[in-house]
Amino acid sequence: MEPRRFVMDPGPSDPSVLTRQDKHISNKIWEEGLYTLLHCRRREAVRERSGRLHARFIPYLQRAGFYGIAKLGFIKMDWALITALVERWRQETHTFHLPHGEMTITLQDVEVMLGLPVDGEVLVGSTELNWSGLCLQLLGVSPPPNKLDGSRLNMKWLQDTFGVLPDDANEVTVQQYTRAYILELLGGSYFADKSGEKVHLMFLPMLEDFDAAGRYSWGSAVLAWLYRELCRATDPDSCDIAGALILVQLWAWSRFPHISPAIKSIQPIVNAVDDVNANANADADADVEVPADAAQPLPGGPYGTKWRNAKDIKDVSTHVLEQYRSDFSRQRPDQVIWEPYTDDVLSSLPEYCRIGQEVWRSVTPLICFQIVEWHLPNRALRQFGMQQDIPQPANTDVKLHDCDLRGKVHENWRQRWRHYISIWDHRREHVVTRDKMVGLMAYHDPYMDWYRRITRRFISRRSGCYEMMLAAEAYQLAFNALEASNELHRLDSVERVNTDSDTNTHTTVPPTATRRRRPRAQRPPHPRAQRLSPPSDPSSSMSVPPIQLRDATTVTETTPMSVAHTTTPISVAQTTTPISAAQTTTPISSTNTTTPISVAHTTTPISVAHTTTPISAAHHEHTISFLTQTFSPLASFSDVTPSSPTQSVGPFSPTQSVGPSSVPQSVVPT
Repeated sequence: MEPRRFVMDPGPSDPSVLTRQDKHISNKIWEEGLYTLLHCRRREAVRERSGRLHARFIPYLQRAGFYGIAKLGFIKMDWALITALVERWRQETHTFHLPHGEMTITLQDVEVMLGLPVDGEVLVGSTELNWSGLCLQLLGVSPPPNKLDGSRLNMKWLQDTFGVLPDDANEVTVQQYTRAYILELLGGSYFADKSGEKVHLMFLPMLEDFDAAGRYSWGSAVLAWLYRELCRATDPDSCDIAGALILVQLWAWSRFPHISPAIKSIQPIVNAVDDVNANANADADADVEVPADAAQPLPGGPYGTKWRNAKDIKDVSTHVLEQYRSDFSRQRPDQVIWEPYTDDVLSSLPEYCRIGQEVWRSVTPLICFQIVEWHLPNRALRQFGMQQDIPQPANTDVKLHDCDLRGKVHENWRQRWRHYISIWDHRREHVVTRDKMVGLMAYHDPYMDWYRRITRRFISRRSGCYEMMLAAEAYQLAFNALEASNELHRLDSVERVNTDSDTNTHTTVPPTATRRRRPRAQRPPHPRAQRLSPPSDPSSSMSVPPIQLRDATTVTETTPMSVAHTTTPISVAQTTTPISAAQTTTPISSTNTTTPISVAHTTTPISVAHTTTPISAAHHEHTISFLTQTFSPLASFSDVTPSSPTQSVGPFSPTQSVGPSSVPQSVVPT
């Protein structure tokens, strides 16, 4: 048998879950190497508007449920990070497929990060109204005909008309300005469409009564809109994306600290009216009279406000798409914070950020007028500190993704979605619960074995080179160790066992003829060899995971073993302690040691051929276990033309560049 080259397969090897892989953006990236950023649609003028939050808006924003997003303010968007996450989003499961399992944005993230209510009535209503008359009724002014496109209102006109609240405004005027402010927030970010210039007026009737507005589940509607945008952005022909993209960015920053900027200093949010007045009306010359009901301490902002502070990016690469792809491909289990919202964090947040926690884990449809998207926290239970099992197949109907407002002005959405609305109304009956998760999930957990079969592991060829090089290095080390002991057949047996146990994941590698290595040049004995002491206890062998091996208990060598090609024969028969590699902390390998091992100073010849005590197989167990652990995620590689066994892959440093110039030719993906 000879070392062989591998062809990288990004997956999935089992297409039963990711049934639309051929229509996913990752396919085009793998084949054509795309490096185009998605255009993240968000009206930048909202930044100026959100910086002029008037103190008289506060009571109405609290009653309607929008105080949290008003407090959040403006945070700069990282388009490269959003694009890299979209490339791992799957519309079949509504989850991000990352190296160590599925993760997703849930109702918990919406309520904790943004402060939007998630437990309430669904957002459905009529899209056939007199929109000009409705604006006159609720905003106090009717827009010109050229500023109204069906049910969508021009954002620029809205901002110009409701720029600064007059000092002598009565309460009716304050309410009208507050509704306009809410429409700007919704249309500028959370319900933004691809135009970036218009806001849907279908939300305006729900703002007529501020108390009634607070009973709607705005958070679930925002999440439904975001899911729809993420799913559409995975189309290879998409070039932009809208929705609550700031939530995607905050979600990633809180869970992946190795790619998130550090917060230089966290300044406590002052819960007093003075803080509101300081930022309420930057353009006003006179002080604004604060209403009596607002002259009390105000609640703080949601969890997302911590990222408004100055951020330190000297230790991370931001706004670089290929770097994010590489970071996600090389992500280690300890680089994921599954539960950023600890009990201490939740208890420190205002009540409106955790009031809906009873439905955070509900498997339920999310509804927003024409949009119905499934909320599937059962696929990411580790985000709630629970054990993750293999989830049931998700039913994200393609027909639901294709439904939009075009040509449906007269549609009665409450009647059309009555089945899904009924499920939402019983959302507390569909809350999923599992046992508590302790520690990290094992590599060979049934869920991970299943997940590696059904997922798309790599996005671009370049980002997958790191794993490929590690696998090639591990294979070379195992090959050299087994070849030195004439047991290459055991390498083939492990490949065959893996193939038999999981036919959908592994590719059978046919055995090839064994070829002996050339003798190595004679090396002088190293002085450190005199200080080597024999093992003290042959029974203290290392613990290795159970691996199915063939002939792993006895060795029937007829050729004398030679370490460093010494001329002294080696015999175990005359020693009092059997040689066991299990008692060493580093597996003995003729290739990976920098110090030649010599027994030239021993007075006892050692020979395997005449031993009566079988040599411990623990060393071989450890080598094969290491090989299996390394190749399990990459076992779908195909065997191609064998390369020379003398061609060394060489040690690889994690800090080494993974660019094309640094990839050995023997492991370049084809």
